[in-house]
Amino acid sequence: MEASGSDPHGTSAGAGDGTPAPFGLAEAAHIAETAINPFCVIRLDGTVLWAGGSIDELLGYAPDELVGRNMVDLVAPDSLQVALDALAAADDYVASRSGASSTWEGVGPNVELIRADGATVDVAVAVATPLRTGLPGFVLQLRRAGGAAALEDALVAMGRGDAIDVILAHIVRMVAAELPEVEVAVAHRCTPDDSIQVVGSPPGLESAFTPGVLDGTPWTATIEDPDVIVTDSVEALPEPLRTTAVEQGFRWVTSVGVHPSNPSRFRAYLAVWSRHEYGGHVFSHQRLRRAANLVGLVIQWEEGRRALEWAVTHDGLTGLVNRSVLVAAIESRPPAEGTTAVLYLDLDDFKPVNDTHG
Repeated sequence: MEASGSDPHGTSAGAGDGTPAPFGLAEAAHIAETAINPFCVIRLDGTVLWAGGSIDELLGYAPDELVGRNMVDLVAPDSLQVALDALAAADDYVASRSGASSTWEGVGPNVELIRADGATVDVAVAVATPLRTGLPGFVLQLRRAGGAAALEDALVAMGRGDAIDVILAHIVRMVAAELPEVEVAVAHRCTPDDSIQVVGSPPGLESAFTPGVLDGTPWTATIEDPDVIVTDSVEALPEPLRTTAVEQGFRWVTSVGVHPSNPSRFRAYLAVWSRHEYGGHVFSHQRLRRAANLVGLVIQWEEGRRALEWAVTHDGLTGLVNRSVLVAAIESRPPAEGTTAVLYLDLDDFKPVNDTHG
């Protein structure tokens, strides 16, 4: 059945009695053109046959700029072998399944693609083969995957025991990949000297995390209660933060508190500086709360790691470094520095103290 008409946004017009009209080819084409995760069709050799209009948002190319180009040319060097292997596997699949009733579709490779402006974007590829669609090429749906990749990198970094700022930098990258036109910062005080450390802040805006700077602003609520998320215009910032933020094109800043593992400890904060036309909304706030929870998990992990490291290397009674530290220091001392001397002090009747207190 043909649709009785369509409005400029591609929705079907009904018959006037409130009954929705069925979708026709025009509506289906409009969906493919405007899909948030864009579609494209490529030949087996990688040549682009068609691309949806929303490809511009992902890669910065208009569809007609991509048609006729080889998709492989847009693959970053580190992902090139993955892309070539995927094409070879697709070729083998189509050749071996020709005429078969069952078809394959689903998750393809994750690759890094080069945008028109030279930047790169991590993309997860979903694939439908010609055996399924009957089209003269493979239908690809491209979805931003930078957030998932950054989260995986954070978990791997935790497993390796990397420095906390390295792990938090991955969390910052994860949030920035999930939200449009933003820069992200995390402030924490999980440092040996208890000083505030800021990871990922836009230049000149680090002082927004200095205690007292935001007093009297809308973001004070976040400082007082980590369950509160505050989004407001950068115009509400005190100087010189306001001027610096405006000069960098930011319109909004969202602040999210991180629950401390110990109530007496300084809370960490997550800030999102946005150039987007719209402020934060419930969907972005859900993402930011999850990110803040991840930051809290990383801080707890770091505090636990440091506590364990201290217990292994110190005497619990005196707080002094133990024999393992002494041995490691001696073994790591370059021979060229000369002779090492050890002074051994024997305390009479200390054994009962040690037996009683550890």
